[in-house]
Amino acid sequence: MKQLLFLCFVFLALAVGRCFAGELPGTSRPQGSGYRIETRQQAITILDDRGALVGRVLPCSGDAVQADDVLEPAGECLMRWKRSFRLKEGQPKQRVRLLMDFESAHACRYAMIPGISWNGNEKDRGNVYHGFTHQGEPWSFAWHRTLIPGATYSEGERHTVGLFADVGDPKVGLACSLIPSADTTIHRLIFPEEEMPKRVVIRNGGLNPGRASVLELNPGQVFTATTWLVLHPVEKPRLGYRFLLDAAWKHFYKAPVAQRSKDELYEFSVSYVQALWNDRAKKFGLAMASDGHGHWKPKELFDMGWTCRNGDAANAMLTDYLRTKNKNSLDMGLACLDGWAAQAIGQPTTKTQGPSEVFRGLAHDINNLSEAVDEFFNAHDLAGRCGQPRSRYRELGLAICDEAVANQQPDGRFAGYKADKGAIGANMIPALLRAYDMSKNTRYLQSARSAMEYYMAMFYQDGYLWGASLDTVSIDKETVFPLLAGAVRLYEITKEKSYLTQAEELAWYHSAWQITQSIPNVPGSLMDAIHYETFGATSVATVHMCADSYSLLAVAPLMKLARYTGNDRWRERAVAIWATSTYGISDGTWQMMGQGPRPRGSQDETLNFTDWNYHIGRGLNLDRNNPRGSSSEWLTIWPSAMRLEILSNPELRSLIDTIPVRPLPGPVKQEY
Repeated sequence: MKQLLFLCFVFLALAVGRCFAGELPGTSRPQGSGYRIETRQQAITILDDRGALVGRVLPCSGDAVQADDVLEPAGECLMRWKRSFRLKEGQPKQRVRLLMDFESAHACRYAMIPGISWNGNEKDRGNVYHGFTHQGEPWSFAWHRTLIPGATYSEGERHTVGLFADVGDPKVGLACSLIPSADTTIHRLIFPEEEMPKRVVIRNGGLNPGRASVLELNPGQVFTATTWLVLHPVEKPRLGYRFLLDAAWKHFYKAPVAQRSKDELYEFSVSYVQALWNDRAKKFGLAMASDGHGHWKPKELFDMGWTCRNGDAANAMLTDYLRTKNKNSLDMGLACLDGWAAQAIGQPTTKTQGPSEVFRGLAHDINNLSEAVDEFFNAHDLAGRCGQPRSRYRELGLAICDEAVANQQPDGRFAGYKADKGAIGANMIPALLRAYDMSKNTRYLQSARSAMEYYMAMFYQDGYLWGASLDTVSIDKETVFPLLAGAVRLYEITKEKSYLTQAEELAWYHSAWQITQSIPNVPGSLMDAIHYETFGATSVATVHMCADSYSLLAVAPLMKLARYTGNDRWRERAVAIWATSTYGISDGTWQMMGQGPRPRGSQDETLNFTDWNYHIGRGLNLDRNNPRGSSSEWLTIWPSAMRLEILSNPELRSLIDTIPVRPLPGPVKQEY
């Protein structure tokens, strides 16, 4: 009898405990998340550990369609939501637009849609998506535009909510909208795919008419959609999207495969860099573009850094000489570096073509001058090893940093009309840290720390980065690279864990630009011809929605971050960046987009994984109204220069050796 009473007492105590914990009949709790699902009278809500409403599933509305919902725990802070749609009894076959709405119980104080919108793009210029509605109607974005299918993120005072979806049949597809109001925020998924009420197709080309695919339901047919909710308490404002990004990465992850080996990439990259040598100017050209008659011709547009990367290219030639004793490589490398040194800061010039043509001072050209510091320091070492010492290179690197320190404002930013745009001045941070490494002069270190504090404050305040490139004043991924590299190096120098924290926060921002799905290539397109894999590639900017390989700049700092934090996610993301960067590199025989053979080692600057096109070169597309699968036809030098720099690093070379290689089968020839 005593044992029975004791068991009853224990049972009662457990029941009371569950009630105080908020776990009532009809509820379930994702393991370790602090959130629970409550279902009462077909109403599905999510409550936090205090019993407060986090959000609710809005029922399917409409006269013709009914839906059944299943919401269940799927992991830490992760829930799986399935909705099965069917026509109501007596309804005939008909065209349908199916919705899944999750209403977050918070006013949205910060929001993000990967690759498209950062808090409504309030600081963007040009023809981009502003806000979350157009003339009162919510923007809807196709799954292949959002980088993660159907992904939306909102942040309230206490909780963050992320949503993404399984695509299912790509022919049906899906779209998403984010709809903030005074007290709630709706995360919407739409089936089939649409982009309404307007869409951006061509940069600087205005808004195009919206479009919607067709989905029909037959009597008795069931259409099932699977989506994923990611919930988490707010830890640090404007940074909680990392939980959405990580959940999607785990869900869609596939082991990256490269298309070319490191030895092939080295040989092809050297070949293409040398093909862009301009012997008259003693510099490397920016790209090759079509002449309109099927031939590829070099374009000059010289830069020391940024997209022409003359410093990287020249040092790659010195490295090639040390490897092969090819005198031609040595001559090119030294001639290029000597030419830039002759135009360096403080020297008179009669050229007026613009800040990317020559060094015109910090305020005009901080992007290229900061890169020049690193490359002149590297060149100082390499030239000495080649038996051609150049003390001037070291002096120039330090002189540029001296001007930066002299022009730095008391708050840490750098002066000048270009440097005042967004975080373009952050480009000086890695340069200053190289100067500190070279000289051990603490004024460079202090300047870098001060700049880091200023530009990180901008990042924390806005929740995004913008304005580090010379041609685009928009929210982008390029702005993160100097800050990410700077944070990692500052941690190495100071051992202060705050810099490691900043590095991870910046790495998550960069991850929001990484495509986390395999988007099927359009049959017959250029991307189809080269078997392009989108998983792990990165988009460019909110005003430039296409994939490029510029995130090669993140490979080295991400690998260091993986080692310092023990988080293998950063290694996975770095490997994926490298692998996708190896796709679409011509062996000298490739013929695509109606052009003659592409030069050996050449590669498109951008690829259109979504409905986007940036007219460069001839601007021909597979389909002018729906240019998915086409490319820029702009064969730039910078991917080759960046790859050669990475391949000169023994640790990164060892990493690349671990990535499987799957060459393209047979010759590549693609027509319209």
